[in-house]
Amino acid sequence: MNKENILERSRIENKNGDEMDIWKELNSYKTAFLIIECIFALAAFILSVQEFFTKRSFGEPALMLFPFILCNVILYSVKYKYDKRRIILIILVFSVIALALVIISFIISVMGLLDQ
Repeated sequence: MNKENILERSRIENKNGDEMDIWKELNSYKTAFLIIECIFALAAFILSVQEFFTKRSFGEPALMLFPFILCNVILYSVKYKYDKRRIILIILVFSVIALALVIISFIISVMGLLDQ
């Protein structure tokens, strides 16, 4: 084989990018996703504890839980699309239920239905 054929094959094989670079990028997205999820979960926990003990809060815990649970719904939806295991479906269903409850809780707190 001559040099031009080798270079042409190499270009064809790497047209989607280097696998290590793709892996690094996906791994960084996963890490960022996990960190953001942890921050929102911690904020929701702190606001919930604060509201429990002081009966008032400087933020809405449901508002902090919304992105956390929404991320889980999206994550497990994509996982279930590619891997049809029952446990992923169960987690997805519970995540959707939790998301609905968070939305209902936020609407109730904004409308002030429980303060009457």
